[in-house]
Amino acid sequence: MSSDAPATTFLLNISTHNAYYGCRKCTTKGWWVRNLSKDLAPRNGGRVTYPDIDAILRTDCSFRNRSQIQHHDKNGIRSIIEDIFDDIVKAVAINPMHCVYIGVHKKLVGIWFNDPFDNIRMSAEQLLKISIFREWFRKYVPSHFVRKPRSVKDFSTLESHRT
Repeated sequence: MSSDAPATTFLLNISTHNAYYGCRKCTTKGWWVRNLSKDLAPRNGGRVTYPDIDAILRTDCSFRNRSQIQHHDKNGIRSIIEDIFDDIVKAVAINPMHCVYIGVHKKLVGIWFNDPFDNIRMSAEQLLKISIFREWFRKYVPSHFVRKPRSVKDFSTLESHRT
């Protein structure tokens, strides 16, 4: 089964992907990390991160037995999806569209184009070269593609099928 993170959490009746116990593949507990400003001072906002790379992996048995109740405690109702698959953990894929193409890729593009840290952000000349290449490359993209490459100026409206 492959669906985006919000749909998967709804179908499996588990914690959301950004919850403290939201990892579908392991039992790590997330940490709240505050955003930093350019001068590295804390600012409003933040995110849950999962820094433990050696956490105990979730198994079909641990999932069905609700071994980590914080991962399952949405409303106590067992998902009907559990009756369909033999191994629920292996059967539910992590969809790359949101994790990689929209998540990581969009974040990297944002850092390269708009980051307040000068040593990371691309120069105006580099951005212009990328935009020129994308505009040139556009004419070679087949007509059946949903969207064709656009200038990097339009990156704020970036969608997974435009990357």
